[in-house]
Amino acid sequence: MCKFYEQDIFVTVQAHKKPKGGNMLVIGYLRVSTEEQAESGLGLEAQRFALQQYAQKIGLVISAIFTDEGLSGSLPMSKRPGLMAATNALKKDGILLVAKRDRLARDLEAIIAIQKFVSQKKSRIVSAAGEGTENDTALLNLLETCLM
Repeated sequence: MCKFYEQDIFVTVQAHKKPKGGNMLVIGYLRVSTEEQAESGLGLEAQRFALQQYAQKIGLVISAIFTDEGLSGSLPMSKRPGLMAATNALKKDGILLVAKRDRLARDLEAIIAIQKFVSQKKSRIVSAAGEGTENDTALLNLLETCLM
């Protein structure tokens, strides 16, 4: 495992093994809003643990984890270097894995913009907590499509 800092983005990279049946790229994203949360590391470590547990449970390998420390979820993507790097790292059929959907943003319009950007890359967002991803209903998918 290799850890490095690049332009205030903390990145963890592991040896990547392709999952059975494909070459799915899984990118993790962590975010805490306050400097206190960032300094304590507790919020980030809890999120990291949730991602690792989820990935292990369903047999995925996380290729990289990008972090925004002390940045509000109300900021646009362009003001969050970790989120920009995570979404830019996605490839076709990739997964952006988050502990909970609220780590992406607190605002519905911002979440939809992020989801649209990820969808344009032919990738998807998966929440380790399960909300709004794996169990999407036809109605929810229709609503998101209309809003995008």
